[in-house]
Amino acid sequence: MKKTNIEENIKNRVIDLIGEGSENRLIAFKPDDKSGVVSLIVKKRGEYKPPVAQKRLGASFETKRTFSAPPEDKSQELSFQVHIFIGPSNPDNIVKDIARENIIVDKNFYLMFIYFDEVRQYVSNIWIIPSLMFLEIAESQKLENNKTILKFKITTDEENKNKYAKFLIDQKELGNFFLEIINSKSNIDFDKKIFKDNKDADLKQLEKFISEARENTYAADLKSIENPRLFGSLQSEYQKEYYSYQDIYFTGSKIFVGQEVVYYDNRPIWAMNYLGTVIEKETLAFLKESLLKLSQECRMGKICEFEKKEFKYQDNGQGNLEYFSGKEQIFKKNKDIYSLTYQGGLIIK
Repeated sequence: MKKTNIEENIKNRVIDLIGEGSENRLIAFKPDDKSGVVSLIVKKRGEYKPPVAQKRLGASFETKRTFSAPPEDKSQELSFQVHIFIGPSNPDNIVKDIARENIIVDKNFYLMFIYFDEVRQYVSNIWIIPSLMFLEIAESQKLENNKTILKFKITTDEENKNKYAKFLIDQKELGNFFLEIINSKSNIDFDKKIFKDNKDADLKQLEKFISEARENTYAADLKSIENPRLFGSLQSEYQKEYYSYQDIYFTGSKIFVGQEVVYYDNRPIWAMNYLGTVIEKETLAFLKESLLKLSQECRMGKICEFEKKEFKYQDNGQGNLEYFSGKEQIFKKNKDIYSLTYQGGLIIK
């Protein structure tokens, strides 16, 4: 396939991502701009109307979403100059020279840099940079004809790489991000926003998902799946959007041992292993109640406790989700009757 065709397919994929990420509240299209200065325009589809159930003849109800006419206000449009790089999975350098005269100085004009992994055949990275900020931070070079070239450059050198790290966007959030820009009454503060930055999810989102996954698996008495990945093990799973969670463990007469793993977009990003002592049913019920009550704190490297009648749950952790360890215990009438040690952290490369 010709390079021009590949680039058009990549642009079409980005257009799809914008629509999907914004739940079709945005439309993106390629304008008729032969100069190539503006490659893509994004704007609101129109005022969103809540889903309405409509009855079809001889069938059940169906849900239909509608939109009013799109706004004519040009200030609600975002214009992009798109630059596409096609290369190996782990490039040493990504470099693009851009003529200064081809950059529009406007708060609604952005540069979009896309890296397409030709080995895996997918868009691996997208950088979104406001033109005003690009003019400030890009390296410049004067040519003999008095024209100026601005350089977008990502290398394996951390100092240079970090200059553009805050502009790296999780492609699944592309639509929501553009909605935020259009709806914002002031400029987006890139220095304060949390972007991909070599991680596939920020820690707060990850912590929220782990808490929710635990609430809906072991603590909720969810039955093990029929065909666990490891022979003789028990395995429970939970999934939400691009996150998925697996808890695989083995139980003996005195101890149980296992591991939790979180995947983001099918890539492992976080794991925790644990070793605990087997307990009687009454204590087990209290343990699960404690895990539900403290799902946002326990087994995450934090210190927390919960008491009920003669039982007391206690977790002495240290660290955070990036790297942590701890020990949880249950006491009955001040007697230590159960303990579990754990450790884990991020495994993103």
